[in-house]
Amino acid sequence: MKNLKVGELLRKALCCYVNKTQKPPKKPPTTKTAIIQIAKIGGFQARKNDGPPGMKTVWQGLAALSYITESYRLWCKNVESKGVT
Repeated sequence: MKNLKVGELLRKALCCYVNKTQKPPKKPPTTKTAIIQIAKIGGFQARKNDGPPGMKTVWQGLAALSYITESYRLWCKNVESKGVT
């Protein structure tokens, strides 16, 4: 967890949140998939006939993702300090 780049931390937090797991997948999502996942956090429903997500839902998803990322960072820091893997 030490010295992770901000983008990597965001990706890991997003993947863990969306997949409801404690460890992110080894392969990162594509940019399109990541944007849709972020938009879903912001309220985008991603139904079959929906168009691409709008800026408002992506923005709302990014705002929520900032809190999710901070929680993930603190959780990882706590796990590291206790030596749990």
